Amino acid sequence: MNEKSTKPSKLKKILTITGISVLVLLLIFPFALDAYLKRKLPDLINDKTPYHLTLDQFNLSLFSGNLNAENLVINNKNKKDSTVTQISGTVKKLKIEDFSIWKAVFNKTYKAKDVVLTDPNITVVFAPKKDKKNKCSKEQAVVYTYYLTG
Repeated sequence: MNEKSTKPSKLKKILTITGISVLVLLLIFPFALDAYLKRKLPDLINDKTPYHLTLDQFNLSLFSGNLNAENLVINNKNKKDSTVTQISGTVKKLKIEDFSIWKAVFNKTYKAKDVVLTDPNITVVFAPKKDKKNKCSKEQAVVYTYYLTG
């Protein structure tokens, strides 16, 4: 008698294992990215911008787009550089709701539903405007709504 083997073929096993592995990676990736950004975002701001930022607590959720930070201190790295907007000050608590992180990453546009600063003490000296000749053809859009509470 010819009995057919009930074992799945080797190709089916490989495809099944590959598919399950990809699915697991897709499920784990957002959580891993969220944990990475919670740890590294303040350092990235310090490395990639002309500002030095320190804070006590920082919480970011990629799923809801909420960002919370406490006891922020921001200063310019080079206080004598007049070509960069000078920002210095402190904020007791910063709360940003519904920040479109994915739009910021892929489209370079920023949008937030609410921005709440508690006990802000910030001084801003704007840098002179740049010439229109040197301006990039695509501008970055910033859309925000803010509330100051004291």
